[in-house]
Amino acid sequence: MQRKTERTVNCILYITMLIAIFIVYKSNPNDQLTLSILCAGFFLIHLFRYSIFKLPIKRFSTKLLLLNQLIIAFQIQIIDGSFIPQMFLFILITEVVYRSDKRFSIPFSILAYFCFIFGIYLNVNPTHFSEIAFVLPRFLEYALFFALSKIAKHAMLNQQQLEKTYSQLKFTISELEEKTLMEERVRLSREIHDTVGHTLTNSIVGVEAAKRLLSRGKIEEGIQKLNDAQDYVKKGLADVRKSVKTLHNNHSFLHLRTSLISLMEETRKQASITIHYSIQENLPYLTPQQELAVYRSLQEGLTNGLRHGEATEFDFTLEQVQDELHFTLQDNGYMPKKIELGFGLTMMNERIKSLHGNFAIMNGPYGGCILSFTLPLSDQQKLLQINKELSS
Repeated sequence: MQRKTERTVNCILYITMLIAIFIVYKSNPNDQLTLSILCAGFFLIHLFRYSIFKLPIKRFSTKLLLLNQLIIAFQIQIIDGSFIPQMFLFILITEVVYRSDKRFSIPFSILAYFCFIFGIYLNVNPTHFSEIAFVLPRFLEYALFFALSKIAKHAMLNQQQLEKTYSQLKFTISELEEKTLMEERVRLSREIHDTVGHTLTNSIVGVEAAKRLLSRGKIEEGIQKLNDAQDYVKKGLADVRKSVKTLHNNHSFLHLRTSLISLMEETRKQASITIHYSIQENLPYLTPQQELAVYRSLQEGLTNGLRHGEATEFDFTLEQVQDELHFTLQDNGYMPKKIELGFGLTMMNERIKSLHGNFAIMNGPYGGCILSFTLPLSDQQKLLQINKELSS
């Protein structure tokens, strides 16, 4: 688009210049040779510096060439004496204003106007100033060309800035789309890891318990354990589907307190373990992302305690302390001296950090592992909680 505009402007420029040369040449039959040399010099200098080499005006050599063109236009004005030679001056003013700053364009435009006045003066050679007084209102023409060139320059700069901004916006949108896609992939991987990992861990524990029962001759109890494990796998598959649907809809799928208790009871039943819990009755209002973080953290903590720590007892607490939600899960399992976060705990840490929370994992005072984090509660969340309590 910019190149097309530049070609159009150049075409208009040279057509205007050739028309002015033709009229000046035809209007002065006695000075055609001199005018031919002057017009050819003006045209060739302009072609050389403007179109062929495209010399920037800020260079000293370019400014000298411009001044040479101005002198040539002044000489043409002296010979012709009409208003047509002004076209050469207008061409120079338009270019200088468009391509340079005020420090050069304003003095150059004023100088061009005085070249016109003195050119008329030397051509007419008046005995009284009133004979050439008509040149004074012509200042408005020079001011008009200056203003129009300035407006065109600002319009082009604004267009270039708009194109640059548009390009940056496209790049930003592209990056945002890629980032969003990656975040969705990470979220999906978290959901599948949390749901499938917890389900398979509990099912394996249930199958191991069934094998022990069957080896002891307790066939009915063993078959019941296998049926429970099968039901839990089916439920896990349903949870995976629910997680994918939740990611798509971006809504909370949890009645948090009930869901947390249900998760612990099912884990206790499948793994034949003990889980003590204390969950605040009136939990503060949580965003869907915060609810999901609490649920998945409990799920991951139980899974890790069973799979890696071989824990048999858990103690879970969830409560509001001032302006924060506190999550603590402690077990009696094995805890290595050097703690290394696996995929699940790393995802949990990133999830908590994305909600501006603080995540911690440490050895318990009497052995085992303590998994904890805090989530900040916004003023809006506290206000919603108060309204909820008042309405109930």
